[in-house]
Amino acid sequence: MSTRARRAGEGRSPSILLLDGGMGTTLEGLGCDVSGPMWGSDLLSSDPSVICNVHNGFASAGADIIETATYQMTLPALMADHTRQQSEGIMRSAVHIASEAAGTSSRQVERTNAFPSTADGQEAQQAAVEALAQFHLERLRVFAEDEHTWRKVDWVAFETVPVLHEVRGIRLAMGILHEELSPRFGDSGSGGREWWDKRFWITCPFPDGSHPQLLPFGGHATVDDLLSALLSPVPGARDPDGVGINCAHPSHLVHLLPAFTNGIGRLKATVHPEPDRGEERKPWFVLYPDGGATYDVVSRTWTTRSFGPEGWASEVASAAKELVREDGGVWGGVIVGGCCKAGFEEIGALRKELDRP
Repeated sequence: MSTRARRAGEGRSPSILLLDGGMGTTLEGLGCDVSGPMWGSDLLSSDPSVICNVHNGFASAGADIIETATYQMTLPALMADHTRQQSEGIMRSAVHIASEAAGTSSRQVERTNAFPSTADGQEAQQAAVEALAQFHLERLRVFAEDEHTWRKVDWVAFETVPVLHEVRGIRLAMGILHEELSPRFGDSGSGGREWWDKRFWITCPFPDGSHPQLLPFGGHATVDDLLSALLSPVPGARDPDGVGINCAHPSHLVHLLPAFTNGIGRLKATVHPEPDRGEERKPWFVLYPDGGATYDVVSRTWTTRSFGPEGWASEVASAAKELVREDGGVWGGVIVGGCCKAGFEEIGALRKELDRP
């Protein structure tokens, strides 16, 4: 019997959708070696059944959205042991494995650890944005060039994005990809969004409750700085369909979520939506905090969490529901799940909390 990830509308309000949990730490908990540069994504070629089992585990826990195991996967890393053709096939297999395991369309994950130049000046900043756009575009093309694979993707998720230049680069990459796919697939004339024009979200980490980027004049980038990079009009760039937070301790949500809601409210009056998206388009808020443990880079171990799966789920669900109640009409909905150290138990407990009236 196959397990299907539940979609919006199957017995619950679509205003909150449940994302899955952390692939890498879940694999680690199952005894897999995730110490390599691809954090376990290499299992797609060496032991794909393990990846499939993790997807099935999260789907059984009640996840509405299943992410592919492509978090740290790049062509250069794969091509150290495979041909380019083989490497592209492995990357695309992640989409098909997730789709088959969940019994629904998969959500494609993109992410890079590349950091832009810290040099001052407009030309240096633009060069950094363009370089990061090219990096992401090359990865996106691997999936988009194969129509069978691209049709199975519902969302493109760019997560743990640490700097504002990369946010801008991602938006530019999605804009370039749109221009490349438009003449290839054309306009169906339906008046709605074309199947090949994929929704995407961008989430950023907030370790210690602050954005990680340090600004030249001192201090961390603020939520308002981030929202400006995410949603301000930029020629050739696409607006993300979701924005938010991942890789943050749940205790920081109490001040971060209102900062996003209030910030987007301030930005709304000055941001002009893309002409083809309509005036009423609202981004989803995407939230997947860590499981409450902290990683010690010296000892390479995780600290003990201050609460169990139920306590974690209660805190995260409460934050998501409060966001829906107090959003001021700025969000299209909420996607909530977990990242590092959030496994099957946490996602299952979160499903129960979200289903409570």
